[in-house]
Amino acid sequence: MVISRLAAAQAGIGEDVHILCYAVASENGRDPNPDIDAKLNAIPHWSRVTQHRLAPADRKEWYLNSRAKSTLKSLLHDFDIVHVHGVWDPILATAAQAARHAGVPYVVAPHGMLDPWALSVKPWKKKLALALRYGKMVHGAAMMQALSRYEHECIAKLGFSGHIATIPNGVFLEEIDPLPERGAFAESFPAIKGRRMVTFLSRLHPVKGLDLLAEAFAKLASKHSDVDLVIVGPDYGAQAALEQQISALGIRSRVHLVGPMWGRERFKPVVDAACFCLPSEHEAFSVAICEAMACGAPVVITHNCNLPEAQDARAGLVIDRTVPALTAALDQMLSDSNNARQMGERARQLVLSQFTWPVVASNSLEHYHRIQGRQK
Repeated sequence: MVISRLAAAQAGIGEDVHILCYAVASENGRDPNPDIDAKLNAIPHWSRVTQHRLAPADRKEWYLNSRAKSTLKSLLHDFDIVHVHGVWDPILATAAQAARHAGVPYVVAPHGMLDPWALSVKPWKKKLALALRYGKMVHGAAMMQALSRYEHECIAKLGFSGHIATIPNGVFLEEIDPLPERGAFAESFPAIKGRRMVTFLSRLHPVKGLDLLAEAFAKLASKHSDVDLVIVGPDYGAQAALEQQISALGIRSRVHLVGPMWGRERFKPVVDAACFCLPSEHEAFSVAICEAMACGAPVVITHNCNLPEAQDARAGLVIDRTVPALTAALDQMLSDSNNARQMGERARQLVLSQFTWPVVASNSLEHYHRIQGRQK
């Protein structure tokens, strides 16, 4: 979702960009997955990116990276920058080590994997991994890429002394525009016809705050009798508990779990929404929020989503992660549709100015040149 689009955007403005990775195995566990190519080929400018896709890694290759090391050795002398995405993967530490040996500066983008919330999951395993191998990868980087102001602070607190650049994720407007016609979602889901909607679009995972959203919506259901809650996304372990909760709250007829929607189809319930809501416990950078704003939807998000720009631009309401705060924010959105519409317009402009992939790519290249200058 992210790495391929950053690479494509950089290639789209004239850079020579290569991606090295292991192929994703199909269901037989051996052959590359053809669905990946279909998705990649739909990305703007993807044809300009050169791929070095190694065969799917078995257990030995996964840990030793023998094929990856050989490929890196043959490639690195032609490159000015290596950009490593993620942390807890042997091929990333191998790439960083190869770059150090070749004298090529490298960038590490943790994608939220080094903030306190992420480090609290399997903490001893991660502390050991940082001590034995991955700490050297991080602290040897010429630059760390943070996705948000919050992640910038987290990286600094880890003791990284080099350059930290805040470079967010983005969207390609070509993948969003033209927006679906208003009312298109209701045509597919007649139960919504004539109703206003609060839309949630993300994975149905406990971290996303669906329990808070259900409770807040239940408190507002009688006051805003023309509003339904629409939940879009694949189940990642939270759906069963959510269904039990909405039944217990007596709002089963007002909550619609429509499952995952892919491609441009997923924008239909966002375009039709009175507001988009993601009360997440943690986000490094939410592409779903960015896409919702690009659709012109006002957003209700938590501070934990780490997108203060939405509040700065008055593109939505950024709140504490509590049921009272969420209830009040949704009530405000639903009670003043004119103000919500204006927020949605500002949300779209915020994305156009800061969060499109061409803007992000240009920003990344400026930082690349900065660290290259330091290396000379």
